[in-house]
Amino acid sequence: MVHCWSQEQIRRAGSLRFRKADSARGVRIHDLSLEPLFTQTSCAVDCILASFSRESRVHIAGPRAKSILIHPRQTRPMVCRAFISVDMEGVNGVVSPDQATPGRRNYEFARRLMIREANAAVRGAYRGGATEVLVNDSHDGMLNLKREDIDGRAELISGSHKKYSMMEGLDDSFSCAMFVGYHSMASGWGVLSHTMSGHLSKVRVNNYPGSEGVLNAMLAGSMNVPVTLVCGDELAVGEVLEACPAARKVIVKNSIDRFAARNSALAEVENKIEEEAALAVSGAKNTEPFRPRPPIEVEIEFSQPSIARRANLSGLLEFRPPSSVIIRADNGHDAWVAFRGAISLAATARDPDYG
Repeated sequence: MVHCWSQEQIRRAGSLRFRKADSARGVRIHDLSLEPLFTQTSCAVDCILASFSRESRVHIAGPRAKSILIHPRQTRPMVCRAFISVDMEGVNGVVSPDQATPGRRNYEFARRLMIREANAAVRGAYRGGATEVLVNDSHDGMLNLKREDIDGRAELISGSHKKYSMMEGLDDSFSCAMFVGYHSMASGWGVLSHTMSGHLSKVRVNNYPGSEGVLNAMLAGSMNVPVTLVCGDELAVGEVLEACPAARKVIVKNSIDRFAARNSALAEVENKIEEEAALAVSGAKNTEPFRPRPPIEVEIEFSQPSIARRANLSGLLEFRPPSSVIIRADNGHDAWVAFRGAISLAATARDPDYG
């Protein structure tokens, strides 16, 4: 008698061990022990099952051990897509505008470090069961990650003319989103702290800190995608964890000042990012997306009243003297889009000499 279990039943069985008979070569056993990496990991289990192209007998190790015959039609590939947004200011070793600004003397040094952390996250995502990885260059003009230097298995989005900016390419088909190289919010003590632009003084999202990480997590949550990993200094990580408490974390440096940090050992950071990215993907199904309770209120405080007035050029926002505007929305997507539009308008009022 053949016992046919659903994939959900297989996942609950505990540790998994597969033995596959290859009819083309007679009796040939392939052993794949998935413990500890793939225990309770839906994406990875489905992907392993999908690799059996012919009828295969599977033995499940566990308290309810059974022998199951898996047919190809029962093992449709389950796609597990991971999204990685990579900024630069939160990367280990980056502490100065001279490093984070393209064309400056130390930019290429910071660029190499950014690429290394991005690749560590990509390696970890695949280890954790991802079948597809999309990396989005999310710093400055978004031309920092060289295609030839990024793990060849991953796709890469480059360039700055993108509707969703740091989150371009994300949609509800992704299992998780991960943030690498993220920095803390404007008005904070973190390394190279700011929120999107230098003319913003402070941002709040309901009662949450308005960092880029929190704002982008809100957009991801509107697409039902959880943020499962954040990497940066201790303040950047802490801000995101207020909104996404179940996310994995890697603190790559500890801030001393806005332009100084104690940086962790490079090899240790990269190994930790890879390990945590693997866990972030494998545990994605158990992580809740960030959805602020509506009505969502985003308060943006600008450096000058005239900039705030320009941000509200449409008249659709609330101007709060002396230099703030209030966005109200019913969902995270609309709040994020309105925020993006407001700061884009505000930038047109900024004077290069006087700010």
